Amino acid sequence: MATAQSHPPEIWSKDEYPNPQKKPSECGRNNKISYICDPNKLLEPKEAAALDKLIDDIRNHTTCPCSAYACRHKRQGFIVAIALAEGMQRPDDTDDDDELKLLNDAGLFASHLRGNSWKFGNCMESVVIFYSLRDNVVFTSTGQTAMIHLTNKHIVQISENTRRYFGKGRPLYKGLEKMLKEYRSVFKNSYGYRQANPSQHEHLPATPRASRSGANRLIAGSAILMATKFVMHLL
Repeated sequence: MATAQSHPPEIWSKDEYPNPQKKPSECGRNNKISYICDPNKLLEPKEAAALDKLIDDIRNHTTCPCSAYACRHKRQGFIVAIALAEGMQRPDDTDDDDELKLLNDAGLFASHLRGNSWKFGNCMESVVIFYSLRDNVVFTSTGQTAMIHLTNKHIVQISENTRRYFGKGRPLYKGLEKMLKEYRSVFKNSYGYRQANPSQHEHLPATPRASRSGANRLIAGSAILMATKFVMHLL
């Protein structure tokens, strides 16, 4: 397992991926307790700090969704965490061009973090956004309480709204920022479905050509979209 003093692996297994609440240094967060794990430093420190503030805002300014008894002791709302990796470990016999398997592997990774190794929250009110750069796959895993509010329909629409920010050479921070803001709107019951309309002033780099399936398009899904692939071709 990587330590703060060593070079972190580029390909992560779900079992070895660190917890940003327990080992923030291994998550690229120095000694700051965080809900963001970025061991390969896909974000700049100031970008991760800004996303942490957004996550804190969601946690501190959304309604506690747990039982009345639990909410007497827990006044905070939904917990959103982010896991970023250069790449994820996959079975040796995996077909790299099989998008459904790629989505399923990302889902297993994200759901393992949310439900097993991280276990943030008290009543399954947590959400984990996982992104693998090499595979260009993003997966949102939602706990049972969170998914009552953040539905599959929301996740698909928000993934569509943010797809242009994901991929090699693209502004990952902007994509995660927008995703968090839209998830926050959902949790505050103020989200309105809308089409993705890039700003006329926004200039994003062209999608790089590559032979691998995941390198030239974003594959996105949610914890309740395990059997259906949702492939979004980058603009």
